[in-house]
Amino acid sequence: MAFRYTLRLADGNDAGEVELAYQPEPGDTIRLEGNKPALVRAVVPHARISEFVDRPLYGAIVVELV
Repeated sequence: MAFRYTLRLADGNDAGEVELAYQPEPGDTIRLEGNKPALVRAVVPHARISEFVDRPLYGAIVVELV
């Protein structure tokens, strides 16, 4: 099972989406496109309605590029 999140930079700009095998927590380092590292600053959960959509979003992640 994969967890799909939208990405936001700390300044509020959109940074795309990411699909992870785990639910990240603040302080984790995740890899973005091109294997770029990003530090998770905050995780904002969304209400899940997975039974109605094929690829549900689990929330938004605020990241800082490292």
